[in-house]
Amino acid sequence: MKFVLLGLLGCAAKATANHHGWIVSTTGRRLETFLHPHFASVADEKRKQWSLLPSEISQTVLASLRRHRGLRMEENVLAHLDEHRILSQTSWALERISDADSIPASQRGDVYKANFMYTYDDSHLGADVDVYIVDTGVLCAHVDFGGRAYCPRSGVMAKGTSTNPSPGASHGTEMASAIGGNMWGVAKACNLISIKVMDNDGNIPLSNILDAFHWVGFQVEHNGHRRSLISVSLGIKVQSSFWNTLVESTIGIHRIPVVTSAGNTASDACGSSPNSAEGIVVVGGTRIDDTFMPLSSRGRCVTVLAPAEHLIVAFAGQSVYERSFVQLRTGTSHAAAYTAGVLAILLAMPSIPNPLRATRIGMLLQQNSLQNVITGIPDDFPGTPNYLVQSTFSLGSQAAQALKM
Repeated sequence: MKFVLLGLLGCAAKATANHHGWIVSTTGRRLETFLHPHFASVADEKRKQWSLLPSEISQTVLASLRRHRGLRMEENVLAHLDEHRILSQTSWALERISDADSIPASQRGDVYKANFMYTYDDSHLGADVDVYIVDTGVLCAHVDFGGRAYCPRSGVMAKGTSTNPSPGASHGTEMASAIGGNMWGVAKACNLISIKVMDNDGNIPLSNILDAFHWVGFQVEHNGHRRSLISVSLGIKVQSSFWNTLVESTIGIHRIPVVTSAGNTASDACGSSPNSAEGIVVVGGTRIDDTFMPLSSRGRCVTVLAPAEHLIVAFAGQSVYERSFVQLRTGTSHAAAYTAGVLAILLAMPSIPNPLRATRIGMLLQQNSLQNVITGIPDDFPGTPNYLVQSTFSLGSQAAQALKM
């Protein structure tokens, strides 16, 4: 069984070096053996403060590691996608997040209706903002992306792995479509950068996700801290101190906002990761009639709400013909994707500082939301906020000042 090791994120370089040196001496393995098969270099590995133990490590060594007080160990669990597939044909989300008025009752029952209106300003569509989509991979050639989607060979990917999504794994393409697709997306001018964390077997190990966050942090720093955010509509059904600590470091130290989905288990959003990390934007789901989506997880760890049911998004077809297809989906993943698009619009505004105090992004999204318009929020897990995300911003100087470092 493979375990992930974690020292202290954000610690001094000397402490990090000591961490790696102690692990190497205890396990009897060279540092190179801890590298992901396609990670950049040993130097990059030393920047991390966790390591993935090779599966052949003996039980004696594992027992020695467990006794070390400064070290935490977790199983390298598999993440799950926060989606729920349905058969329906409708799209209303873009109108709802750009209009203070509810969808008229006369339109709510027509699930095939497609003439909803998205109101936006051409000058505020997320231009020059990089949205890193940590997911199953994005079909970057899809016509909905207009050449703004990029599929780099990140350090997360194993050798021989295609940058395209795995067959049948459309989730990442759906997220990109909702975030910034030309037809179905919110921020129609942002850059969509795919960070594929699904392996060749269709699994999403936690270690891949940790490497993805590390890689994005390095890229943002290397690129002069371009305006950036991470969308990660994946989760594990337990709290992971490794993932939570890394998310908090990404937000607090690298100053990169992170958006995730609440989940579709109708349970407490605080019971999983990365939802339970401090400062992350967690998005629950709503329905076309402004009621809470029953599948959505809830509770005090939720930040805002967004449309999550009966949504049109791009389809990750493999042929040129299929790349013009769309599909209908339901799930808080899509609610998070719409919110990530809204955040891209916000980050592109000239009044927003860069770098910014990413820990306050959730508060600003709440201030700009419609308050108390969603009904039917369950009280089984108290604290679910009643904020419906809106894509049009009228920020005063005081709001922008709150984001300054």
